This record gives sequence, structure tokens and C-alpha cells, in this order.
Amino acid sequence: MTEDQVGVGQSTMPLIRDVELQLAKIRKQLEDVFNGMHLTHDGILVAAGAARSETKFELENVLRSLANRLQGQMKLMTRVIERLGGRTPMSEDAEGRPELMSVGEKKGD
Repeated sequence: MTEDQVGVGQSTMPLIRDVELQLAKIRKQLEDVFNGMHLTHDGILVAAGAARSETKFELENVLRSLANRLQGQMKLMTRVIERLGGRTPMSEDAEGRPELMSVGEKKGD
């Protein structure tokens, strides 16, 4: 082995560690963003339920549409987080079911 070959191997190890640290930080940031979106999603569903009880169907439809759009974004973010080795409440459990309910879905469905 020449000195050039040894130098190449030694210089890539810190680079790999730096990339791994950056990926871990990115994954953590994505998980934090997802958790904020998850809370927003839940808030929208609560508001939609309150609007329905007061028969304000237009408001309910707007909120439900927003919740559906937000849920689509959360699914996309979940796939990215899972590719980076993380999990979200939308990640599938051992039986292939998402841990987070869909809009309008009730426990036991």
C-alpha cells in the first residue's frame, strides 16, 4: 500500500462521520417539524368537530380539506424520516397499520 492510498482512507472517515452527524440532525429536525404538523392536524380535527356540532358545515368542509392536505404532507415527511432511519406516529406498526388515524377515521375502524 502506498502513502497516497493510506491518506485517502484516513481522510474519508471524518467525512463519513460528518455526513452521519448531519443526517442525524436533519432527521431530528424533520421529526420535530412532523410533531408540530401532527399537533396542527389534531387541532384542525377538533375545530372541525366543533364546527359540525354548531352546524357550520362550510367551516367544517374547509377545515377537513386542510386536515387532508396536511395529512398528505405528513405522509410524505414520514417516508423521508423513515428513509433516514426514524419513525413517526404514521409509521406502520408490525402488522402494517399506521399508528396515526386518518381524517374521519375512528378507533376500531
